[in-house]
Amino acid sequence: MKWKYVVGAGAALLVAPMFLLADLTPPEVEDGITAERAKRGRALLEALAVRHGRDVLAEHQRLELTLVDTWGGVMGSMFNPFAESTQTMDVVLATRAWTASFRLTDGPDAGTEWGMKDLEIYRRPPGGAIESPPAEDLDPMMSAKFLVPTLRYVMVLPVEIGNAELIAALDPVTEEGRAFDRVFVTWGAVEAHAEDDQYILWIDRASGRLDRVEYTVREMMRSAQGLARYEEYHETNGALVPARVTLQAVLPGGPLARLHELDMNSPRIVR
Repeated sequence: MKWKYVVGAGAALLVAPMFLLADLTPPEVEDGITAERAKRGRALLEALAVRHGRDVLAEHQRLELTLVDTWGGVMGSMFNPFAESTQTMDVVLATRAWTASFRLTDGPDAGTEWGMKDLEIYRRPPGGAIESPPAEDLDPMMSAKFLVPTLRYVMVLPVEIGNAELIAALDPVTEEGRAFDRVFVTWGAVEAHAEDDQYILWIDRASGRLDRVEYTVREMMRSAQGLARYEEYHETNGALVPARVTLQAVLPGGPLARLHELDMNSPRIVR
């Protein structure tokens, strides 16, 4: 399966010309992915998945936590899908399926649940029945259609992205005294194309943890490009669960714009 519902909901809403195609193709693979880079890249993503607790998650049914999603800055304020700038949610994620529930617990929409079951998106109003119309036919579902799978993937990306079709190790880099391995990931073709996203993962060599992800968001806008920084982690039952992720839009020309911050609290991995 192609993980096209991916990190960074707000980054999909960049103000940029629609005809532009965000392109993360690094120079190391412009002429194709060599067998050596492919082998090394898959080994790096396998080690990343193990470090983040893939085996632990596979032995359990769900991950539960409280999520605080805070939107800010010009772009974050413009494209916040919630009624207020900060929204708290009770989250339940299936660890082995694209099934998730996000129940809003404060603000004007408290009690509303956004969710998905096997990638089918739904919305449940407080005290009401599940609503599952086509997302384009019900305005509140537009946010749910994108945000629900995106938020789930933010939390499990390190253990699932190794399933990608095209993977290549890039040249390592050193930044502010820290060494990083980097891995390029995409589907279909190495070259940028409108159907599939591109990612560059930065893996902290000392800790083995995912540090950041550069990414495109074809699902919403061909020109959309973003950066997710994994700033803190919880260690729960031997698995690493993100504790804080900041998301920024990459504007045309390269400057970053604040979108939103995700704070994950009180995680529990349940059998």
